[in-house]
Amino acid sequence: MTTVVDNIGRANALFWKLNQGGFKRKQKGGERIEIPLRMTKSTSGGWYEGYDLLNTNPSDPLTKAWFPWRQMHYSVILSRLEEVKNSSGATQLINMLQALFDDAEDAMTQDITDAMFGTPYDDSKQCDGLELLVPEDPTSATAGRDKDGKVGAVDQSVETWWRNKTQGNGGTAFEWVADMDSGIAPTGWTALENLYQNCSKGGGSRGKREPNIGISNQLFYQNYLSGLAPQRRFVNSKMANAGFRNIMYNDLPITWDESMTTASSPTGLLSALYMLNSYFMHWVVESSTDFYKTPFVRPANQDARIAQILLYGNLTVSARFKHGVLVDDNI
Repeated sequence: MTTVVDNIGRANALFWKLNQGGFKRKQKGGERIEIPLRMTKSTSGGWYEGYDLLNTNPSDPLTKAWFPWRQMHYSVILSRLEEVKNSSGATQLINMLQALFDDAEDAMTQDITDAMFGTPYDDSKQCDGLELLVPEDPTSATAGRDKDGKVGAVDQSVETWWRNKTQGNGGTAFEWVADMDSGIAPTGWTALENLYQNCSKGGGSRGKREPNIGISNQLFYQNYLSGLAPQRRFVNSKMANAGFRNIMYNDLPITWDESMTTASSPTGLLSALYMLNSYFMHWVVESSTDFYKTPFVRPANQDARIAQILLYGNLTVSARFKHGVLVDDNI
């Protein structure tokens, strides 16, 4: 099964990043996925001198977000007739089984990608996506899986600390190519830097503070490239080696995905970019059902054997203010 997990793990750049060591989380059972949240700084300490009494008053800076388990499956069906046809050699049967699993992997990969860049409104059974977790309007009282303003069971219309950052164009389309005569930076670059700095606020150690993955649509990627001199086109080699073409902005690798959408750019006609921090976004799986392959079984009423690839998990977020979305629209 390692091959299946590895192949599907490259479904998209975000999923690949969240499957790296330290970012992927496993939870053993439970009714829902539990994500601890830090609302405020702890008050159980501070500066002291000499024999001062130390602060031992309990502090409760934490709350919790709750996300539902989402289930996914794909079946691998092998008829006995096909087994017989391919039974002349062990290699022949293995190749056929591999082709069946490859087909299931491709389908799961596409389903995961579509879900991660969408919302659960269209299909309430799918995992949460970026349009839900990092929306263009993080104050909406009608957003959320149940359209009640709640994301992770926390009401974003009430809790101001539970909102992601946004950046629009203020009603004037972004410019991406610098005016060499005036020396004025393109408005698109200015907006990009503004969102980057806003997503970098809020503490955290260096290396965890700033966004570390950018996912754009094709138009944004092309516009951003058009304004860069060739000698400034640095890439993140680790991401490139995983098969994701990218370009660096500050220390942020940006790649594009054809499935990436936002509310204002559902078909990619407006430049759009998600700035994300993988330390505060989590792909959580049930520890015993992480692309688990069931044994082949033969139904009582069918001349075939069936196995399934099963997944229990969801895309979750902890510090929403560490993520942002940029759209070339007046959001």
